[in-house]
Amino acid sequence: MGTPPESCGEKRSISLTTEDISAPPAKQIKEEEDPVTWRTHQINNNLPILQHWRDPTISVMARAEGRIESLQVTRWGPLFNPIPRQTKARINQDIRWFLHNEGSHDARMNAMMSVSIPLDDSDGYRGRTIYAKTDLTAFTVLGPYSGRLLDSEKTRREYEKEYGKEASNYYFATRSQERLVSAWPQGNLLSLINSPVFTRRTAEAEARQNV
Repeated sequence: MGTPPESCGEKRSISLTTEDISAPPAKQIKEEEDPVTWRTHQINNNLPILQHWRDPTISVMARAEGRIESLQVTRWGPLFNPIPRQTKARINQDIRWFLHNEGSHDARMNAMMSVSIPLDDSDGYRGRTIYAKTDLTAFTVLGPYSGRLLDSEKTRREYEKEYGKEASNYYFATRSQERLVSAWPQGNLLSLINSPVFTRRTAEAEARQNV
């Protein structure tokens, strides 16, 4: 097993410098869990990266993506094109570490990140929020966005019929635009980053989301 990685996993804009990203002062957060969200959306960092839509314990990674050794980032986009070649190579290496260690990410992710509710979240719209436990260097690989693979429109419709429209709040689009990954009703810590707020207060009260 290789050395645990470092990412481009955040959905926020990332500075192209080598400055560290500092963890927030402890006074900004409170540690208690949000009982509403924990009843509806469960965190499990040891689930497969790509899961069968009916059973999240079944991995469909090999069937969907082929050999792990052949997987790498091929389109970096305007944000990541300027970064050094060595950094890109490290990112690809770290991605493969997560792929090879599918189902065993909990220790790594919990060492980097924690879940808390902001003290200023009086209206409850942010809910569970991800905080860094330590200073993270630029381009630290936080991990994969794991979830159930919806590889066709028919599967997506069946999935939403079974799990409800709330599932769409945890969709992560793929490059093919034909396949989706959904972290509802279980996902890893990264499923809490930039999840949209429900537009209706009644629905939001049933399953608050992080923004």
